[in-house]
Formats: sequence, structure tokens, C-alpha cells
Amino acid sequence: MPCALSLVSPTAGALLMSLSTVIVAINAQLPRRVDLSIPEFPGRTPATEAQPAD
Repeated sequence: MPCALSLVSPTAGALLMSLSTVIVAINAQLPRRVDLSIPEFPGRTPATEAQPAD
């Protein structure tokens, strides 16, 4: 792949790097919009509060 990158002009390379930066910034913001909490089911004790069996 390094050989292919040497064929790109510096202007095109700078444009691609800028686009990559924007994509990374957008991807970094996506997890803030997604609810990753585990739903609680009725009648089930959460694992953190489970009592050991005797």
C-alpha cells in the first residue's frame, strides 16, 4: 500500500486526510446518541445484586 500512496498528489492526500479526520470526529460522537444500557426485566435480579446460593 505505501507504493500506491506515493502516486497521490500532495493536494489530494491532504484532502483525503482532512476527510478522514472529519469521519473520525463523527464516529467519536455516535456512541453518545446510542443507549447502551442493559434493560431490566421484571422478576429478575440484576447480576450485581444477586445473592449466592447456600
